[in-house]
This record gives sequence, C-alpha cells and structure tokens, in this order.
Amino acid sequence: MFLKINRSIPGLLLLISLSLHAQKITKGPYLVKPETNALTVRWESDTQIPFRLKYGAYKTLNSEVKADLIGRKEAHFLYEARLIPLAVGKKYSYQIISDKLKSAVTVFQFNAAQNQPFTFVLTGDSRSRPQVFGAIMEQVKRLDPKLILSVGDMVRKGGNYE
Repeated sequence: MFLKINRSIPGLLLLISLSLHAQKITKGPYLVKPETNALTVRWESDTQIPFRLKYGAYKTLNSEVKADLIGRKEAHFLYEARLIPLAVGKKYSYQIISDKLKSAVTVFQFNAAQNQPFTFVLTGDSRSRPQVFGAIMEQVKRLDPKLILSVGDMVRKGGNYE
C-alpha cells in the first residue's frame, strides 16, 4: 500500500510504503513430541517475528522459553517451543507472546501416571457438517477427557495447504 503526500515540493512525489501485517496465530497452538519430562508446543503465524512462550504450574506463568522458527511456506511460519522439566500428572498453563501479540492462556495436564485410569475420546470425520461437529464437541466437553484422537479429515480438500 502506498500513501501520496499532497504537500510536496513541486516536481517531487513522496511515497511511503506501509507494511500491514496482522501478526496473529493462524493455527494452533497444539502439543507434540511428548517425552518423559518434556513436551513441545507448536503453532503457525502469518508473520516471521520473535516469539516466546511463558509457562508454569497451573495458573502461573513464571518460566519463559524462546520459540524456534522450524518451517516456512510462503507467508506461513511454523514455530515451536519445548517445555522442560514437566512432572507427571501435573497441570500446566502456557501463553505464546511476542512484542505485539499475546495468545490466550492455555492449560494441559502432563502425562497420566502409569496404571491410572483415564477418559479418552475418539472422533471421526463429520463430513463438513459444522453443526454435527459442534454437537459432538459439546458431548466431549461433558466427558472432560484427558486425550482426544481425531481420525477424520481436518481440511476440506486434503491436497490443498490450509
């Protein structure tokens, strides 16, 4: 986008280039690579900027780690941050931050202890019917599962990057 300034010296045209980036998280965050005492948080942004991840025991954000840029496709930037050390069975909170952005605070429980029963949900493809998917998710919330597995499509057209 260019802005024309009317008060110019005769014969001189001044153009100012404006960079308009939304600086938002476009996908995620989601949890990957669980280990015995660590976990990785991943997300995608529309902007290549330095991100940090604040985390801590449930409802606290007293630790901070720098996020790594691990991938790029056109104007899509994939980031991750590794949380360590984590304790089995404990709840944690985290928040993604940059100089101009703060995500919502998210909570997860790290690994259930061995031989401890837990609730999980397995969902399938709702065939692009958001009202059906919404009803399913309302039932899932009532169960408060420790794990949700989805075996259906997550995009409309599997061959397209979305």
